[in-house]
Amino acid sequence: MAKRIFSLLLTLIFILPLFPHSIATGNTYVAINNSLLPITEAMPIKSDGIWYIDYRCFTDSELSVNGSYNPDSQTLALYTWDYTLAFNLMSGTVTNKTTDTSYSQWAFHSNGTIYVPAKFVAKQLGMTYSYMQSVNVLRIKTSNVLQDSMFTYIARDEIPRLIDRYNSSKKQTQQSSPQTIPTEQTEKKEQSSTPSKTEQTSKPSKQENVTKPEPTHKPEAVTKPSTPTKPETTIKPNIPTKPATTTKTETETKPSAPTKPETTTQSEISETPPKAEAPAKPETADQETASDKAEAEDVAEEKKEKTVYLTFDVGTETDCEKILSVLQQTNLKATFFIFGSALPVQDDAIRQISASGHSLGISAFGSTSEFLQSVDSVKSGLAATNELLFQVCYTKSRLVRIPDGSATLSNEQANALGESGYRYWDWDIDVSNMSMQRFQNVISSKGDIVVIRFDAAKASIQNLTAILTYLSENNYTAKPISLLTTPRNLRQDIR
Repeated sequence: MAKRIFSLLLTLIFILPLFPHSIATGNTYVAINNSLLPITEAMPIKSDGIWYIDYRCFTDSELSVNGSYNPDSQTLALYTWDYTLAFNLMSGTVTNKTTDTSYSQWAFHSNGTIYVPAKFVAKQLGMTYSYMQSVNVLRIKTSNVLQDSMFTYIARDEIPRLIDRYNSSKKQTQQSSPQTIPTEQTEKKEQSSTPSKTEQTSKPSKQENVTKPEPTHKPEAVTKPSTPTKPETTIKPNIPTKPATTTKTETETKPSAPTKPETTTQSEISETPPKAEAPAKPETADQETASDKAEAEDVAEEKKEKTVYLTFDVGTETDCEKILSVLQQTNLKATFFIFGSALPVQDDAIRQISASGHSLGISAFGSTSEFLQSVDSVKSGLAATNELLFQVCYTKSRLVRIPDGSATLSNEQANALGESGYRYWDWDIDVSNMSMQRFQNVISSKGDIVVIRFDAAKASIQNLTAILTYLSENNYTAKPISLLTTPRNLRQDIR
């Protein structure tokens, strides 16, 4: 009997190491093609049989997916050159802009990021999805990759290393953080402000079904466990219940067309002699209140935040280095529309523009007259510019500026751009050869959203520092243009 027990123990000693310890933990990992992604605090979450992953698994990997999040409208766009998905986090819907098809699919906030349904997104963006149950890996593939059966061996060997690297980094972070000797007062304060361990690691209960949930409700963030040996990945988020009936809402309101400054006329003076004025009556409490209210409204109007889009046309002679220097000093973001002819000359500057977090758009390829010859010349010109842009910084853009404005496009050309997924932008103010006094007079006559254009000539940025200072002092917020930003053009084409 003792010999049998001894033999059984020996067998277990030799067999157990063959099973990787990560498989038994229940953690789930993400692989892109032939590579496992590092372990983070935002690991996959499973809810109602659907796996959700951090959207950055698509955008910060080799999949060439771009992402754009608009916190005001609570919309997230994921797009490649061929496909565009627009998630509405409030309504729980997503629209494939390429096919103009809407689906009921949730994206939600959790762990400091936005989670999206992994299988759905992969399929809509033309990729392949698989779940490798033997190693708990969600795998998203494009082409020319190893089969899942072969990749399983790589995953079993790599996952323990991922766990070791994650735990080592957590340990270094804890060691580098300053430690203080607790006192009675600090202990009481910590006990009153810090949730208990049970509260920190407890799973949030799934939201109960209700008939009409609040449309603006977002899932609660999953609390981070205190110094985990291995990250929790199966915590179920509090995903909002889908409404019984959903209505399609616009993510952004239609903007008004760029306006021209209005001129004021002097009021006519009456020829009738003025009558003797009666003694002024003392103001009553109601009058004083009305006066104070009007004054407060005037102050509020002056402090009202206004949005400005700084746009730069980039040609072969544009002083990109100076523009980037001024923008960095003022900590402002802008949008650069690049001519095809500038890409071979300004390649280093364009890579720096992209790396600095500014938006990239495209403009004509070749001369303007050749570019506007026909529908095909416009489409082929933009495609050629995009190909050069991809060679320079591995990205393409659907933001377009027509050199002399969209008014020079024919109706057929404008429709072709919209149907091809391009969004073209004009401007409200062209600061070329404009003095600061003239600029101040013009912008004061505009609305709360203004697009400013600096053309490709070096002279157009001579007042750049002064203009940015004026905008900052007058409550203008500079924003870069994204694919989700509603275009402003003279044609009022918001496609």
